[in-house]
Amino acid sequence: IEFCTHELEVPLCTWVLPVMGIFDEVPEATACAKEDVKRALTVLDNHLLHGTYMVGHQVTLADVSLCCALLDGMRLVLDEDLRKPFGNLMRWFNLCLAQPEFKAVLGEVKLC
Repeated sequence: IEFCTHELEVPLCTWVLPVMGIFDEVPEATACAKEDVKRALTVLDNHLLHGTYMVGHQVTLADVSLCCALLDGMRLVLDEDLRKPFGNLMRWFNLCLAQPEFKAVLGEVKLC
């Protein structure tokens, strides 16, 4: 969960919030944020190489936290080309979204 907060959410918000019109974009910060997000996605993708979920064999708070942290990014900035190298991460993300509990809260999620 600490990884989610510090390594993913901070740079993802730096990238996504200007797209949402919440903050003005600072191009240098956005460029750094994109690289930081890609680095975090690589770590997560590698972690999921041999596992179905982030911890163990069932959904945990780690999965909920990370999936929700990725949501706006997946909807707004993480396009198909950017997602392509992260097959393990996308398998996990789609598996989470397919769970009835996720669907009940998030509804149908459309990726950009």
